[in-house]
Amino acid sequence: MSSPFLVPTREPIQVLADILEKEMSIPNGQIMLGLENWEIPKNDGLYIALFYGPDIIVGTTNEFDAVTNLEIQSTAMLHEIMIDALSFDSSARIRKEEIVMALNSVFAQQQLEAELMKINGIPTSFVPTPDLEETKWLNRYRLGFHMNALYQKIKAVSYYDSFGTPAVTTNQ
Repeated sequence: MSSPFLVPTREPIQVLADILEKEMSIPNGQIMLGLENWEIPKNDGLYIALFYGPDIIVGTTNEFDAVTNLEIQSTAMLHEIMIDALSFDSSARIRKEEIVMALNSVFAQQQLEAELMKINGIPTSFVPTPDLEETKWLNRYRLGFHMNALYQKIKAVSYYDSFGTPAVTTNQ
């Protein structure tokens, strides 16, 4: 039996990170995924943090294709995604609108489609959540939105076309 083929090959926040990195020219190391143990760097510039809110299972199916002898397991998820734009300088305040443009770009649509994902409407508001970090004010803007992702696992199903002779054991 072969190993399962999984779709998508990347998780939704990783796809979004790649989109933001390319569309906004964000340097490597300035995007944080999930709630990793990541310290906010003290230097100037824009930093992005992506993390999940509550996830909702929209539906699940299990199909068997007798022609190819494959089992196709599918789960559709509705993810709540939170994006924080952070900076000690004015970068977060000035560039926050670029996030929305990046999420609505042709490149984003191509990447999401390739991974069986879709953003459910572009975010409509930024919530300012400034924070005092040690001795400096951190400019922080948060936006949230929902996106769908279809997860599939495709695997071969064991098939038995012959049976061995059964062994009979008696109690003595």
